[in-house]
Amino acid sequence: MKIGNIELKSNIFAAPMAGYSEAGYRYLAGESGAGLTYTEMISAKGIVYGSEKTFQLLYKSKKDNNKTAVQIFGSEPEFIYKACKSGVFEKFEIIDINIGCPVRKIVNNGDGSKLLENPKLAGEIVRAAIEGSRKPVTAKIRSGIDSSNVLAYDVALELEKAGCSAVTIHPRTRVQMYQGTANHEITKNLKKLLKIPVIANGDIKDKDSFENIKNETDADAYMVGRASLGNPGIFSELLNRNETISKYYTVLEHIAVLNEYMPQHIILNLMKSNLCFYLKGLSNVKEIKMKVVSLNNYQDSMLLIN
Repeated sequence: MKIGNIELKSNIFAAPMAGYSEAGYRYLAGESGAGLTYTEMISAKGIVYGSEKTFQLLYKSKKDNNKTAVQIFGSEPEFIYKACKSGVFEKFEIIDINIGCPVRKIVNNGDGSKLLENPKLAGEIVRAAIEGSRKPVTAKIRSGIDSSNVLAYDVALELEKAGCSAVTIHPRTRVQMYQGTANHEITKNLKKLLKIPVIANGDIKDKDSFENIKNETDADAYMVGRASLGNPGIFSELLNRNETISKYYTVLEHIAVLNEYMPQHIILNLMKSNLCFYLKGLSNVKEIKMKVVSLNNYQDSMLLIN
């Protein structure tokens, strides 16, 4: 499929996830078949003000030739424009605007899902990103604030009018956070409403749930999030590839990418969380998880992995 002028190798994408969508995860997801991966959400102001931590989130491995979108957030069009104009996003094919994050800190600052309440401003932000970057700009939204009022339709129409190249819908409300069930009736309706591609996100856990959501929504693309943690091979599985992927090899590849740009103490903390996901389905998981949690240096983590 295509988003704007960007040709993608598949219509199954790896979702942006704070704390997890780093360069190692993105590389593995892309190699497994994800047609598009996303950075963690990045502050437009952080880019403009030169935040070192923000720039670290932009790292992409030299061996990663897969298509990647940079996801940015902010509620002031001038900062979105400046960030996109700065040139730091050149290695990414697509700019994605976060209009869905339900985390209180983000919402209280007027960003993320707070923008659902102001479709006009959301449209202005998309226009600013397009003007600044000259790249295809997409957006990720939620269904609304709570179940009493679906805001996604008005927001999506405003985004389309502003020149958005695709819309991802996670049909949970802000109040739901990540609980309950995604209402893909909204995804289905958006697909009928919009002329631009609609990407379905939420509750794709395995082959069966993928097929169900695919049949229900007829979306243009599908985004996998939490189910891919510790299991980047899920993209290969959903694409019907007959591949056997070694967890051991995958973990080593993950760490190898992180070693390109992260100090070992940060890799240790990141991999302690990731290893708990990689352990799913293995024997003696409880015992090994206790060892993982108690790791306090990089060398011991490598010994445990081996």
